[in-house]
Amino acid sequence: MRLGRGHLFVAVIAVGFVAAFSYELFRDRPAVAEPVVSRRAVHSNETARLEGGFAWSTTRAGEVVFDLAAKTLLGLEGGLHFLEDVDELKVYLQDGRAVLVRADRGRLERKGGARRDGGVVVVLFGNVKVKDPDGMELFTEELSYDAASGLLESPGEARVVGEALEARFSSLHYRPEGRLIEAEGTMEIKVGAAPAWLIEAPRLSYRLATGELIFPKAMRARRERQTLLAGATKVSFPRDGDDASFFSQGPVLLRGGDERSSWQVAAAELTVAGMRQGAQEPERVDLGRPASLVLIQAIPGGTQRIRVRSSNWRASRVSPETWSLLADAGFELDWTRESGGVSRAGTIEGNTLEVLQDASGGLRRLEGLGEIVIHGPEDTVARGDALTWKGEDRARIILLGSPARAWQGDDLVAAPRLVLQRADGVLIGDGGARTEIVSMARDER
Repeated sequence: MRLGRGHLFVAVIAVGFVAAFSYELFRDRPAVAEPVVSRRAVHSNETARLEGGFAWSTTRAGEVVFDLAAKTLLGLEGGLHFLEDVDELKVYLQDGRAVLVRADRGRLERKGGARRDGGVVVVLFGNVKVKDPDGMELFTEELSYDAASGLLESPGEARVVGEALEARFSSLHYRPEGRLIEAEGTMEIKVGAAPAWLIEAPRLSYRLATGELIFPKAMRARRERQTLLAGATKVSFPRDGDDASFFSQGPVLLRGGDERSSWQVAAAELTVAGMRQGAQEPERVDLGRPASLVLIQAIPGGTQRIRVRSSNWRASRVSPETWSLLADAGFELDWTRESGGVSRAGTIEGNTLEVLQDASGGLRRLEGLGEIVIHGPEDTVARGDALTWKGEDRARIILLGSPARAWQGDDLVAAPRLVLQRADGVLIGDGGARTEIVSMARDER
């Protein structure tokens, strides 16, 4: 059969079509992609959604103000933008360093309409963690960052961990550029291994660059059985492992005690130095003039009250187990002892008084020097150059002089060494060439 020219053309077209179809049918082809389906809006007023990660950077005058990175951005009508899984908010300082912030979620707001100079507020929620360039860390559940002012603010409880302290604040303002944290109200501050202080203050400033904690006005602090009332106060936490220090302008009132005793210190000012990191007690305490110390102790059948006043007090650690309390600008000590219905009182005056105290708080030795004058019960008066009392011999008080003298009424006891037996109130003179007991008129003393 012969094909005409028209039939031949149709056959060629058919063969070509079959060949092309077969090639397309049998060649290696990639899997067919699923069609893109837009996610249904979660909110009826949703205007935008970015998922899978995004970055936001804001600049001012050519300088980066902050960078923000998060997994999801959700835009709503009215200009609100919500964030999920905030990877990092990086707030830049003028020196190029940055404050790093992380959180679970957040919110972006425009401040001042269409401003483009950094007028953005970022509010972060849930497990907010801040890392400061100076090593400070801040933890809270809500933190707002105002890009225009550079202020970070926590309206709720926040915890701050520094090189030498740990603190909890009921709220705080954090100014990264000024290296400053400000707080007010109730706060808890822990220094080293010592128990934490619960503090009430109208204002607090924590200068991160210098490690200074400043209370510009009166404050009240308490911990366990201790209470501190003080005026303007500064606590310094030097870097590189140096000792911390405390200075407070008066009036200063410090109280403490335990089940058997209580004490109170009042002074015009208070300085504490040698607060070593990891230690529970400082190395030195100075009380500015005037200063007084009151000690009330429970004794068998009653109580004993001791008060010491001086123009200046210094307390220092002389060994790991011993503290020295020194009044070196004149002192006056008065005591009252009530036991079994009997009351006794007296005073001691002199130029210098040193009290040694052991680690458990017990008294080891008391020593007075320089023109010692004692006014005891029943009109007893004694004068000497040195007074000594030792913890291992609590029943005796020794007065030394050249000679030491004691009067009761018209009776005089004079000897280089006078020993008072506290239990029975007997005064013994010994230690010299002679001991005399004479009667003499009061005007001849």
